[in-house]
Amino acid sequence: MSYASAKGKTPHFSVEKRQSPPALSDAEKEAIAGRVRLVKTHLPEAMDFVKALHAEGLVDGLRCVQSVTVFEGE
Repeated sequence: MSYASAKGKTPHFSVEKRQSPPALSDAEKEAIAGRVRLVKTHLPEAMDFVKALHAEGLVDGLRCVQSVTVFEGE
């Protein structure tokens, strides 16, 4: 359920109407795969968050992850 639907409003954006994201080059696919591995390893709870954003049409999936920084703990 979208936020607009929960508030009884008509959403301005429809998930069904969104366009497909542009095709990725092999280098972009490889870079995204590396970032996804880091997210799954170091921040697995973010996967559900990104999936929820994707379901609402707010992001194009895991390709929206631009960078992952892993800090070494003490």
